[in-house]
Amino acid sequence: TRGGIRTYAESIQDALMALPGIEIEILFGDIANSRLAAASRPFDIVHIQHEYGLFRSKVPGLYTFPRWLKRQRSRRDYFSAKTKWIATAHTVLGPDYRWKASRDNGPRDISRIALNVLLPLARRYWSQYTWGVLDGVIVHSDLQIGAVKASGCAVVRCIPHYVPESVDRRSLPIDRADIKPAVTVFGYISPEKGQDLALSAWGILAKRTDLSEIPILRLAGGSRRNEDISYLYRCKKMIRELGLAELVDITGYVPATRVDAIYRNAFLVVAPFRETSGSGSLAQAFAQGSAVLASDLELNRELTLRVPNALELFRAGSAEDLAEKVVFLLSNSARREELKSGANAYARVHSPSKIAMQHLDFYMDLLGPEFKAEALE
Repeated sequence: TRGGIRTYAESIQDALMALPGIEIEILFGDIANSRLAAASRPFDIVHIQHEYGLFRSKVPGLYTFPRWLKRQRSRRDYFSAKTKWIATAHTVLGPDYRWKASRDNGPRDISRIALNVLLPLARRYWSQYTWGVLDGVIVHSDLQIGAVKASGCAVVRCIPHYVPESVDRRSLPIDRADIKPAVTVFGYISPEKGQDLALSAWGILAKRTDLSEIPILRLAGGSRRNEDISYLYRCKKMIRELGLAELVDITGYVPATRVDAIYRNAFLVVAPFRETSGSGSLAQAFAQGSAVLASDLELNRELTLRVPNALELFRAGSAEDLAEKVVFLLSNSARREELKSGANAYARVHSPSKIAMQHLDFYMDLLGPEFKAEALE
């Protein structure tokens, strides 16, 4: 009930509630918690914020979403046959997804390899039994539409992740704990986020450059899952072995009150993701007008197609290329300013109010012309 997805849902709710005639309620868990249960008419739309981890696990047998949805839909006191059930897919597992073994997981590797035997069954749960039973699905990328439509859900729309409203950074007090400027990697510390790639890049820089000329690398985040703790230990071991103790700062979990300060004191934001389904940390960077260097995954390249110069890209998985791009950007203030302008442009196009209007258009299209005419009266 806390974290990026809750913040996402609440921000969309706030923007929609500012529109006349819209009544929305955010619920966690069972629909019986609703404050609107006594409404004179059933809910028109139930919009689910879906991430596999929110429904216990993506593993068949443990994954609770299909059972949860069936139970909720049976509540005829709240819903009718006309109620539309939709979801925002915060993660889409495509047909090529496999559980990945990692040297950080120890005995878990054996279970992950074994789980790949269940992939034919798992993919039905991830697709047909998830998206295929819904009236509509929202994805954050055009690249995800095909996989969702293949599940049997015909109504799929790409609505990008919104960018939070920016603040005038000159009006904010300086956070003395973060006053030293740094190159920042923001997000939970996990193999998918690729903090070890950034450490390897700093190890390369340390061999080639006087240490006094290398900026601090700030890993702004902590481990979220038990399985990530061993990865965090490996990152700390890398710091010792590469002699980076004076060059790396690991903040631990960053509360919302400190997010602005972390970005505000970044020369450069680096997103060395190995995997992404559309990261909120990039949206936060755009909100702050940050210069961003990101891995050239398909979903990241898509951002630069939406708005040119939103990102500088490096070859995904390559610490060498990451190090070279960091050197280039730190020595090229004109390019950093160009990236900052691109970030601000991306933020303007994807503000919460504009993304909320795209949600409203989607709702109206699902509910049909009669409902739209009634709403406009």
